[in-house]
Parts: sequence; structure tokens; C-alpha cells
Amino acid sequence: MKSALKKVLVPYLRSEGFIGKYPEFMRREKDILHLLSIEFDKYGGGFFLEFAPHPAGDKTMPWGEVVPEQNLTTAHSPFDMRARLQEYGTENSTNESWFRFDSLTRDECEDLANRVVKLFPQVNEWLREHKVGPNISTIKP
Repeated sequence: MKSALKKVLVPYLRSEGFIGKYPEFMRREKDILHLLSIEFDKYGGGFFLEFAPHPAGDKTMPWGEVVPEQNLTTAHSPFDMRARLQEYGTENSTNESWFRFDSLTRDECEDLANRVVKLFPQVNEWLREHKVGPNISTIKP
């Protein structure tokens, strides 16, 4: 699945203005960063995209560490600003609702990566308008 995402999704993200290194990406729109991570099920077989808007600039953590803007990830965003693109939108994300590739062939993995690309406009709507589409899961702390 990782090769299919690198072959299909990553070039699409680049065309959408995202920079970064797999699996962490960002794009700047005016004074807002759009942070995006590709997250995999730690037990294998599933993934989702997690994303969040974040103010541009370096971030000072509560303990004083300064994280440079270019090192920010979705983990630096508050939970209530994060969302996930997954196979099925639910209020609280579960691994059953993520994109599953447990038993897919290489070609089917590429098909799944293409399906993620087709769903990507929902990510843009969340990042720009905080609109929850049918494949978006909001994250609750």
C-alpha cells in the first residue's frame, strides 16, 4: 500500500501545493498551514489521512521547546482542529472505518489510492471551510 500511495497520492498532493516528505506534508495558504499525515494502523492493514489547519510560523510548546514551522505535523494541532479522511465518515474514528488493504493485490492497492485522490476535495473543504464531508471523521479528545 505504501508504494501505491507514493505512486498515486503523493504526486497528487504535490499538484495540490503540498510539500514535505512521505508521510508528513504541509501547504501554506496565506497565514495558515494545512498539515497532513498519512497514518497506518499499527497492527497493519489500514490507513487514513489526518489533517488540520494551523497558524503559520514556529510553535512554542508549553515546556518551552520551539518547533520550527517546517517541522510541524498534525500532532502539533489541537484535537478539535484535526479530522480524518477515511472509507466511512464517523464521529469518532475506528480502524473499521479506515481505508483497508488487508487482502488487496498490488493493482487493487493502486485502485484504493486513486479512490483516496477522488475523495480529497473533502479534505480541502475541511481545511478551508471546516466542512464535514461523508468520508470525514472529526476527532474527539
